[in-house]
Amino acid sequence: MTSDAKPFDAPALIKDFLTAYVFGVIGIYALSWALAAFFQIELPGGVGVVPFVIGVQLAAQKHVNRGGGEVKGAAAWRAAFLMTLAAVALSFVLIGALIAVLGVDAVLGPDFMELVSPQIFGVMLLFVLAFYLLMARLGFPWLVRSALKVAALRK
Repeated sequence: MTSDAKPFDAPALIKDFLTAYVFGVIGIYALSWALAAFFQIELPGGVGVVPFVIGVQLAAQKHVNRGGGEVKGAAAWRAAFLMTLAAVALSFVLIGALIAVLGVDAVLGPDFMELVSPQIFGVMLLFVLAFYLLMARLGFPWLVRSALKVAALRK
């Protein structure tokens, strides 16, 4: 971190990340619905990671725009943990709200409860948590460094 760089700002990071994440999720669902309704095309399941990536990218850019410097070590892990926690918590809230309104069968599929045991669900959740955490831990510092290089070239 350079001497004139501001310290890591966790509340601003979460706000920036969640802003991009929410709009990314809405955009993916809208695109998925439109493609299915008008062209009978279904997006692959892996597309769901795109809002997370966009959120990490926007958070890194905003961190640099606020005058922040490189994020390393414990600060990078903290940022990754906060973004992962925010994404998973928001996903649970959204899925819970959809289940409350539409029912489990409409949201998760009619055979979800028979096909997915609690153990399998737990393993899937751990995989998603680990994937998001590592993606944010590796991506956020790299994106911050890239944004700092671009900012230096503009000076």
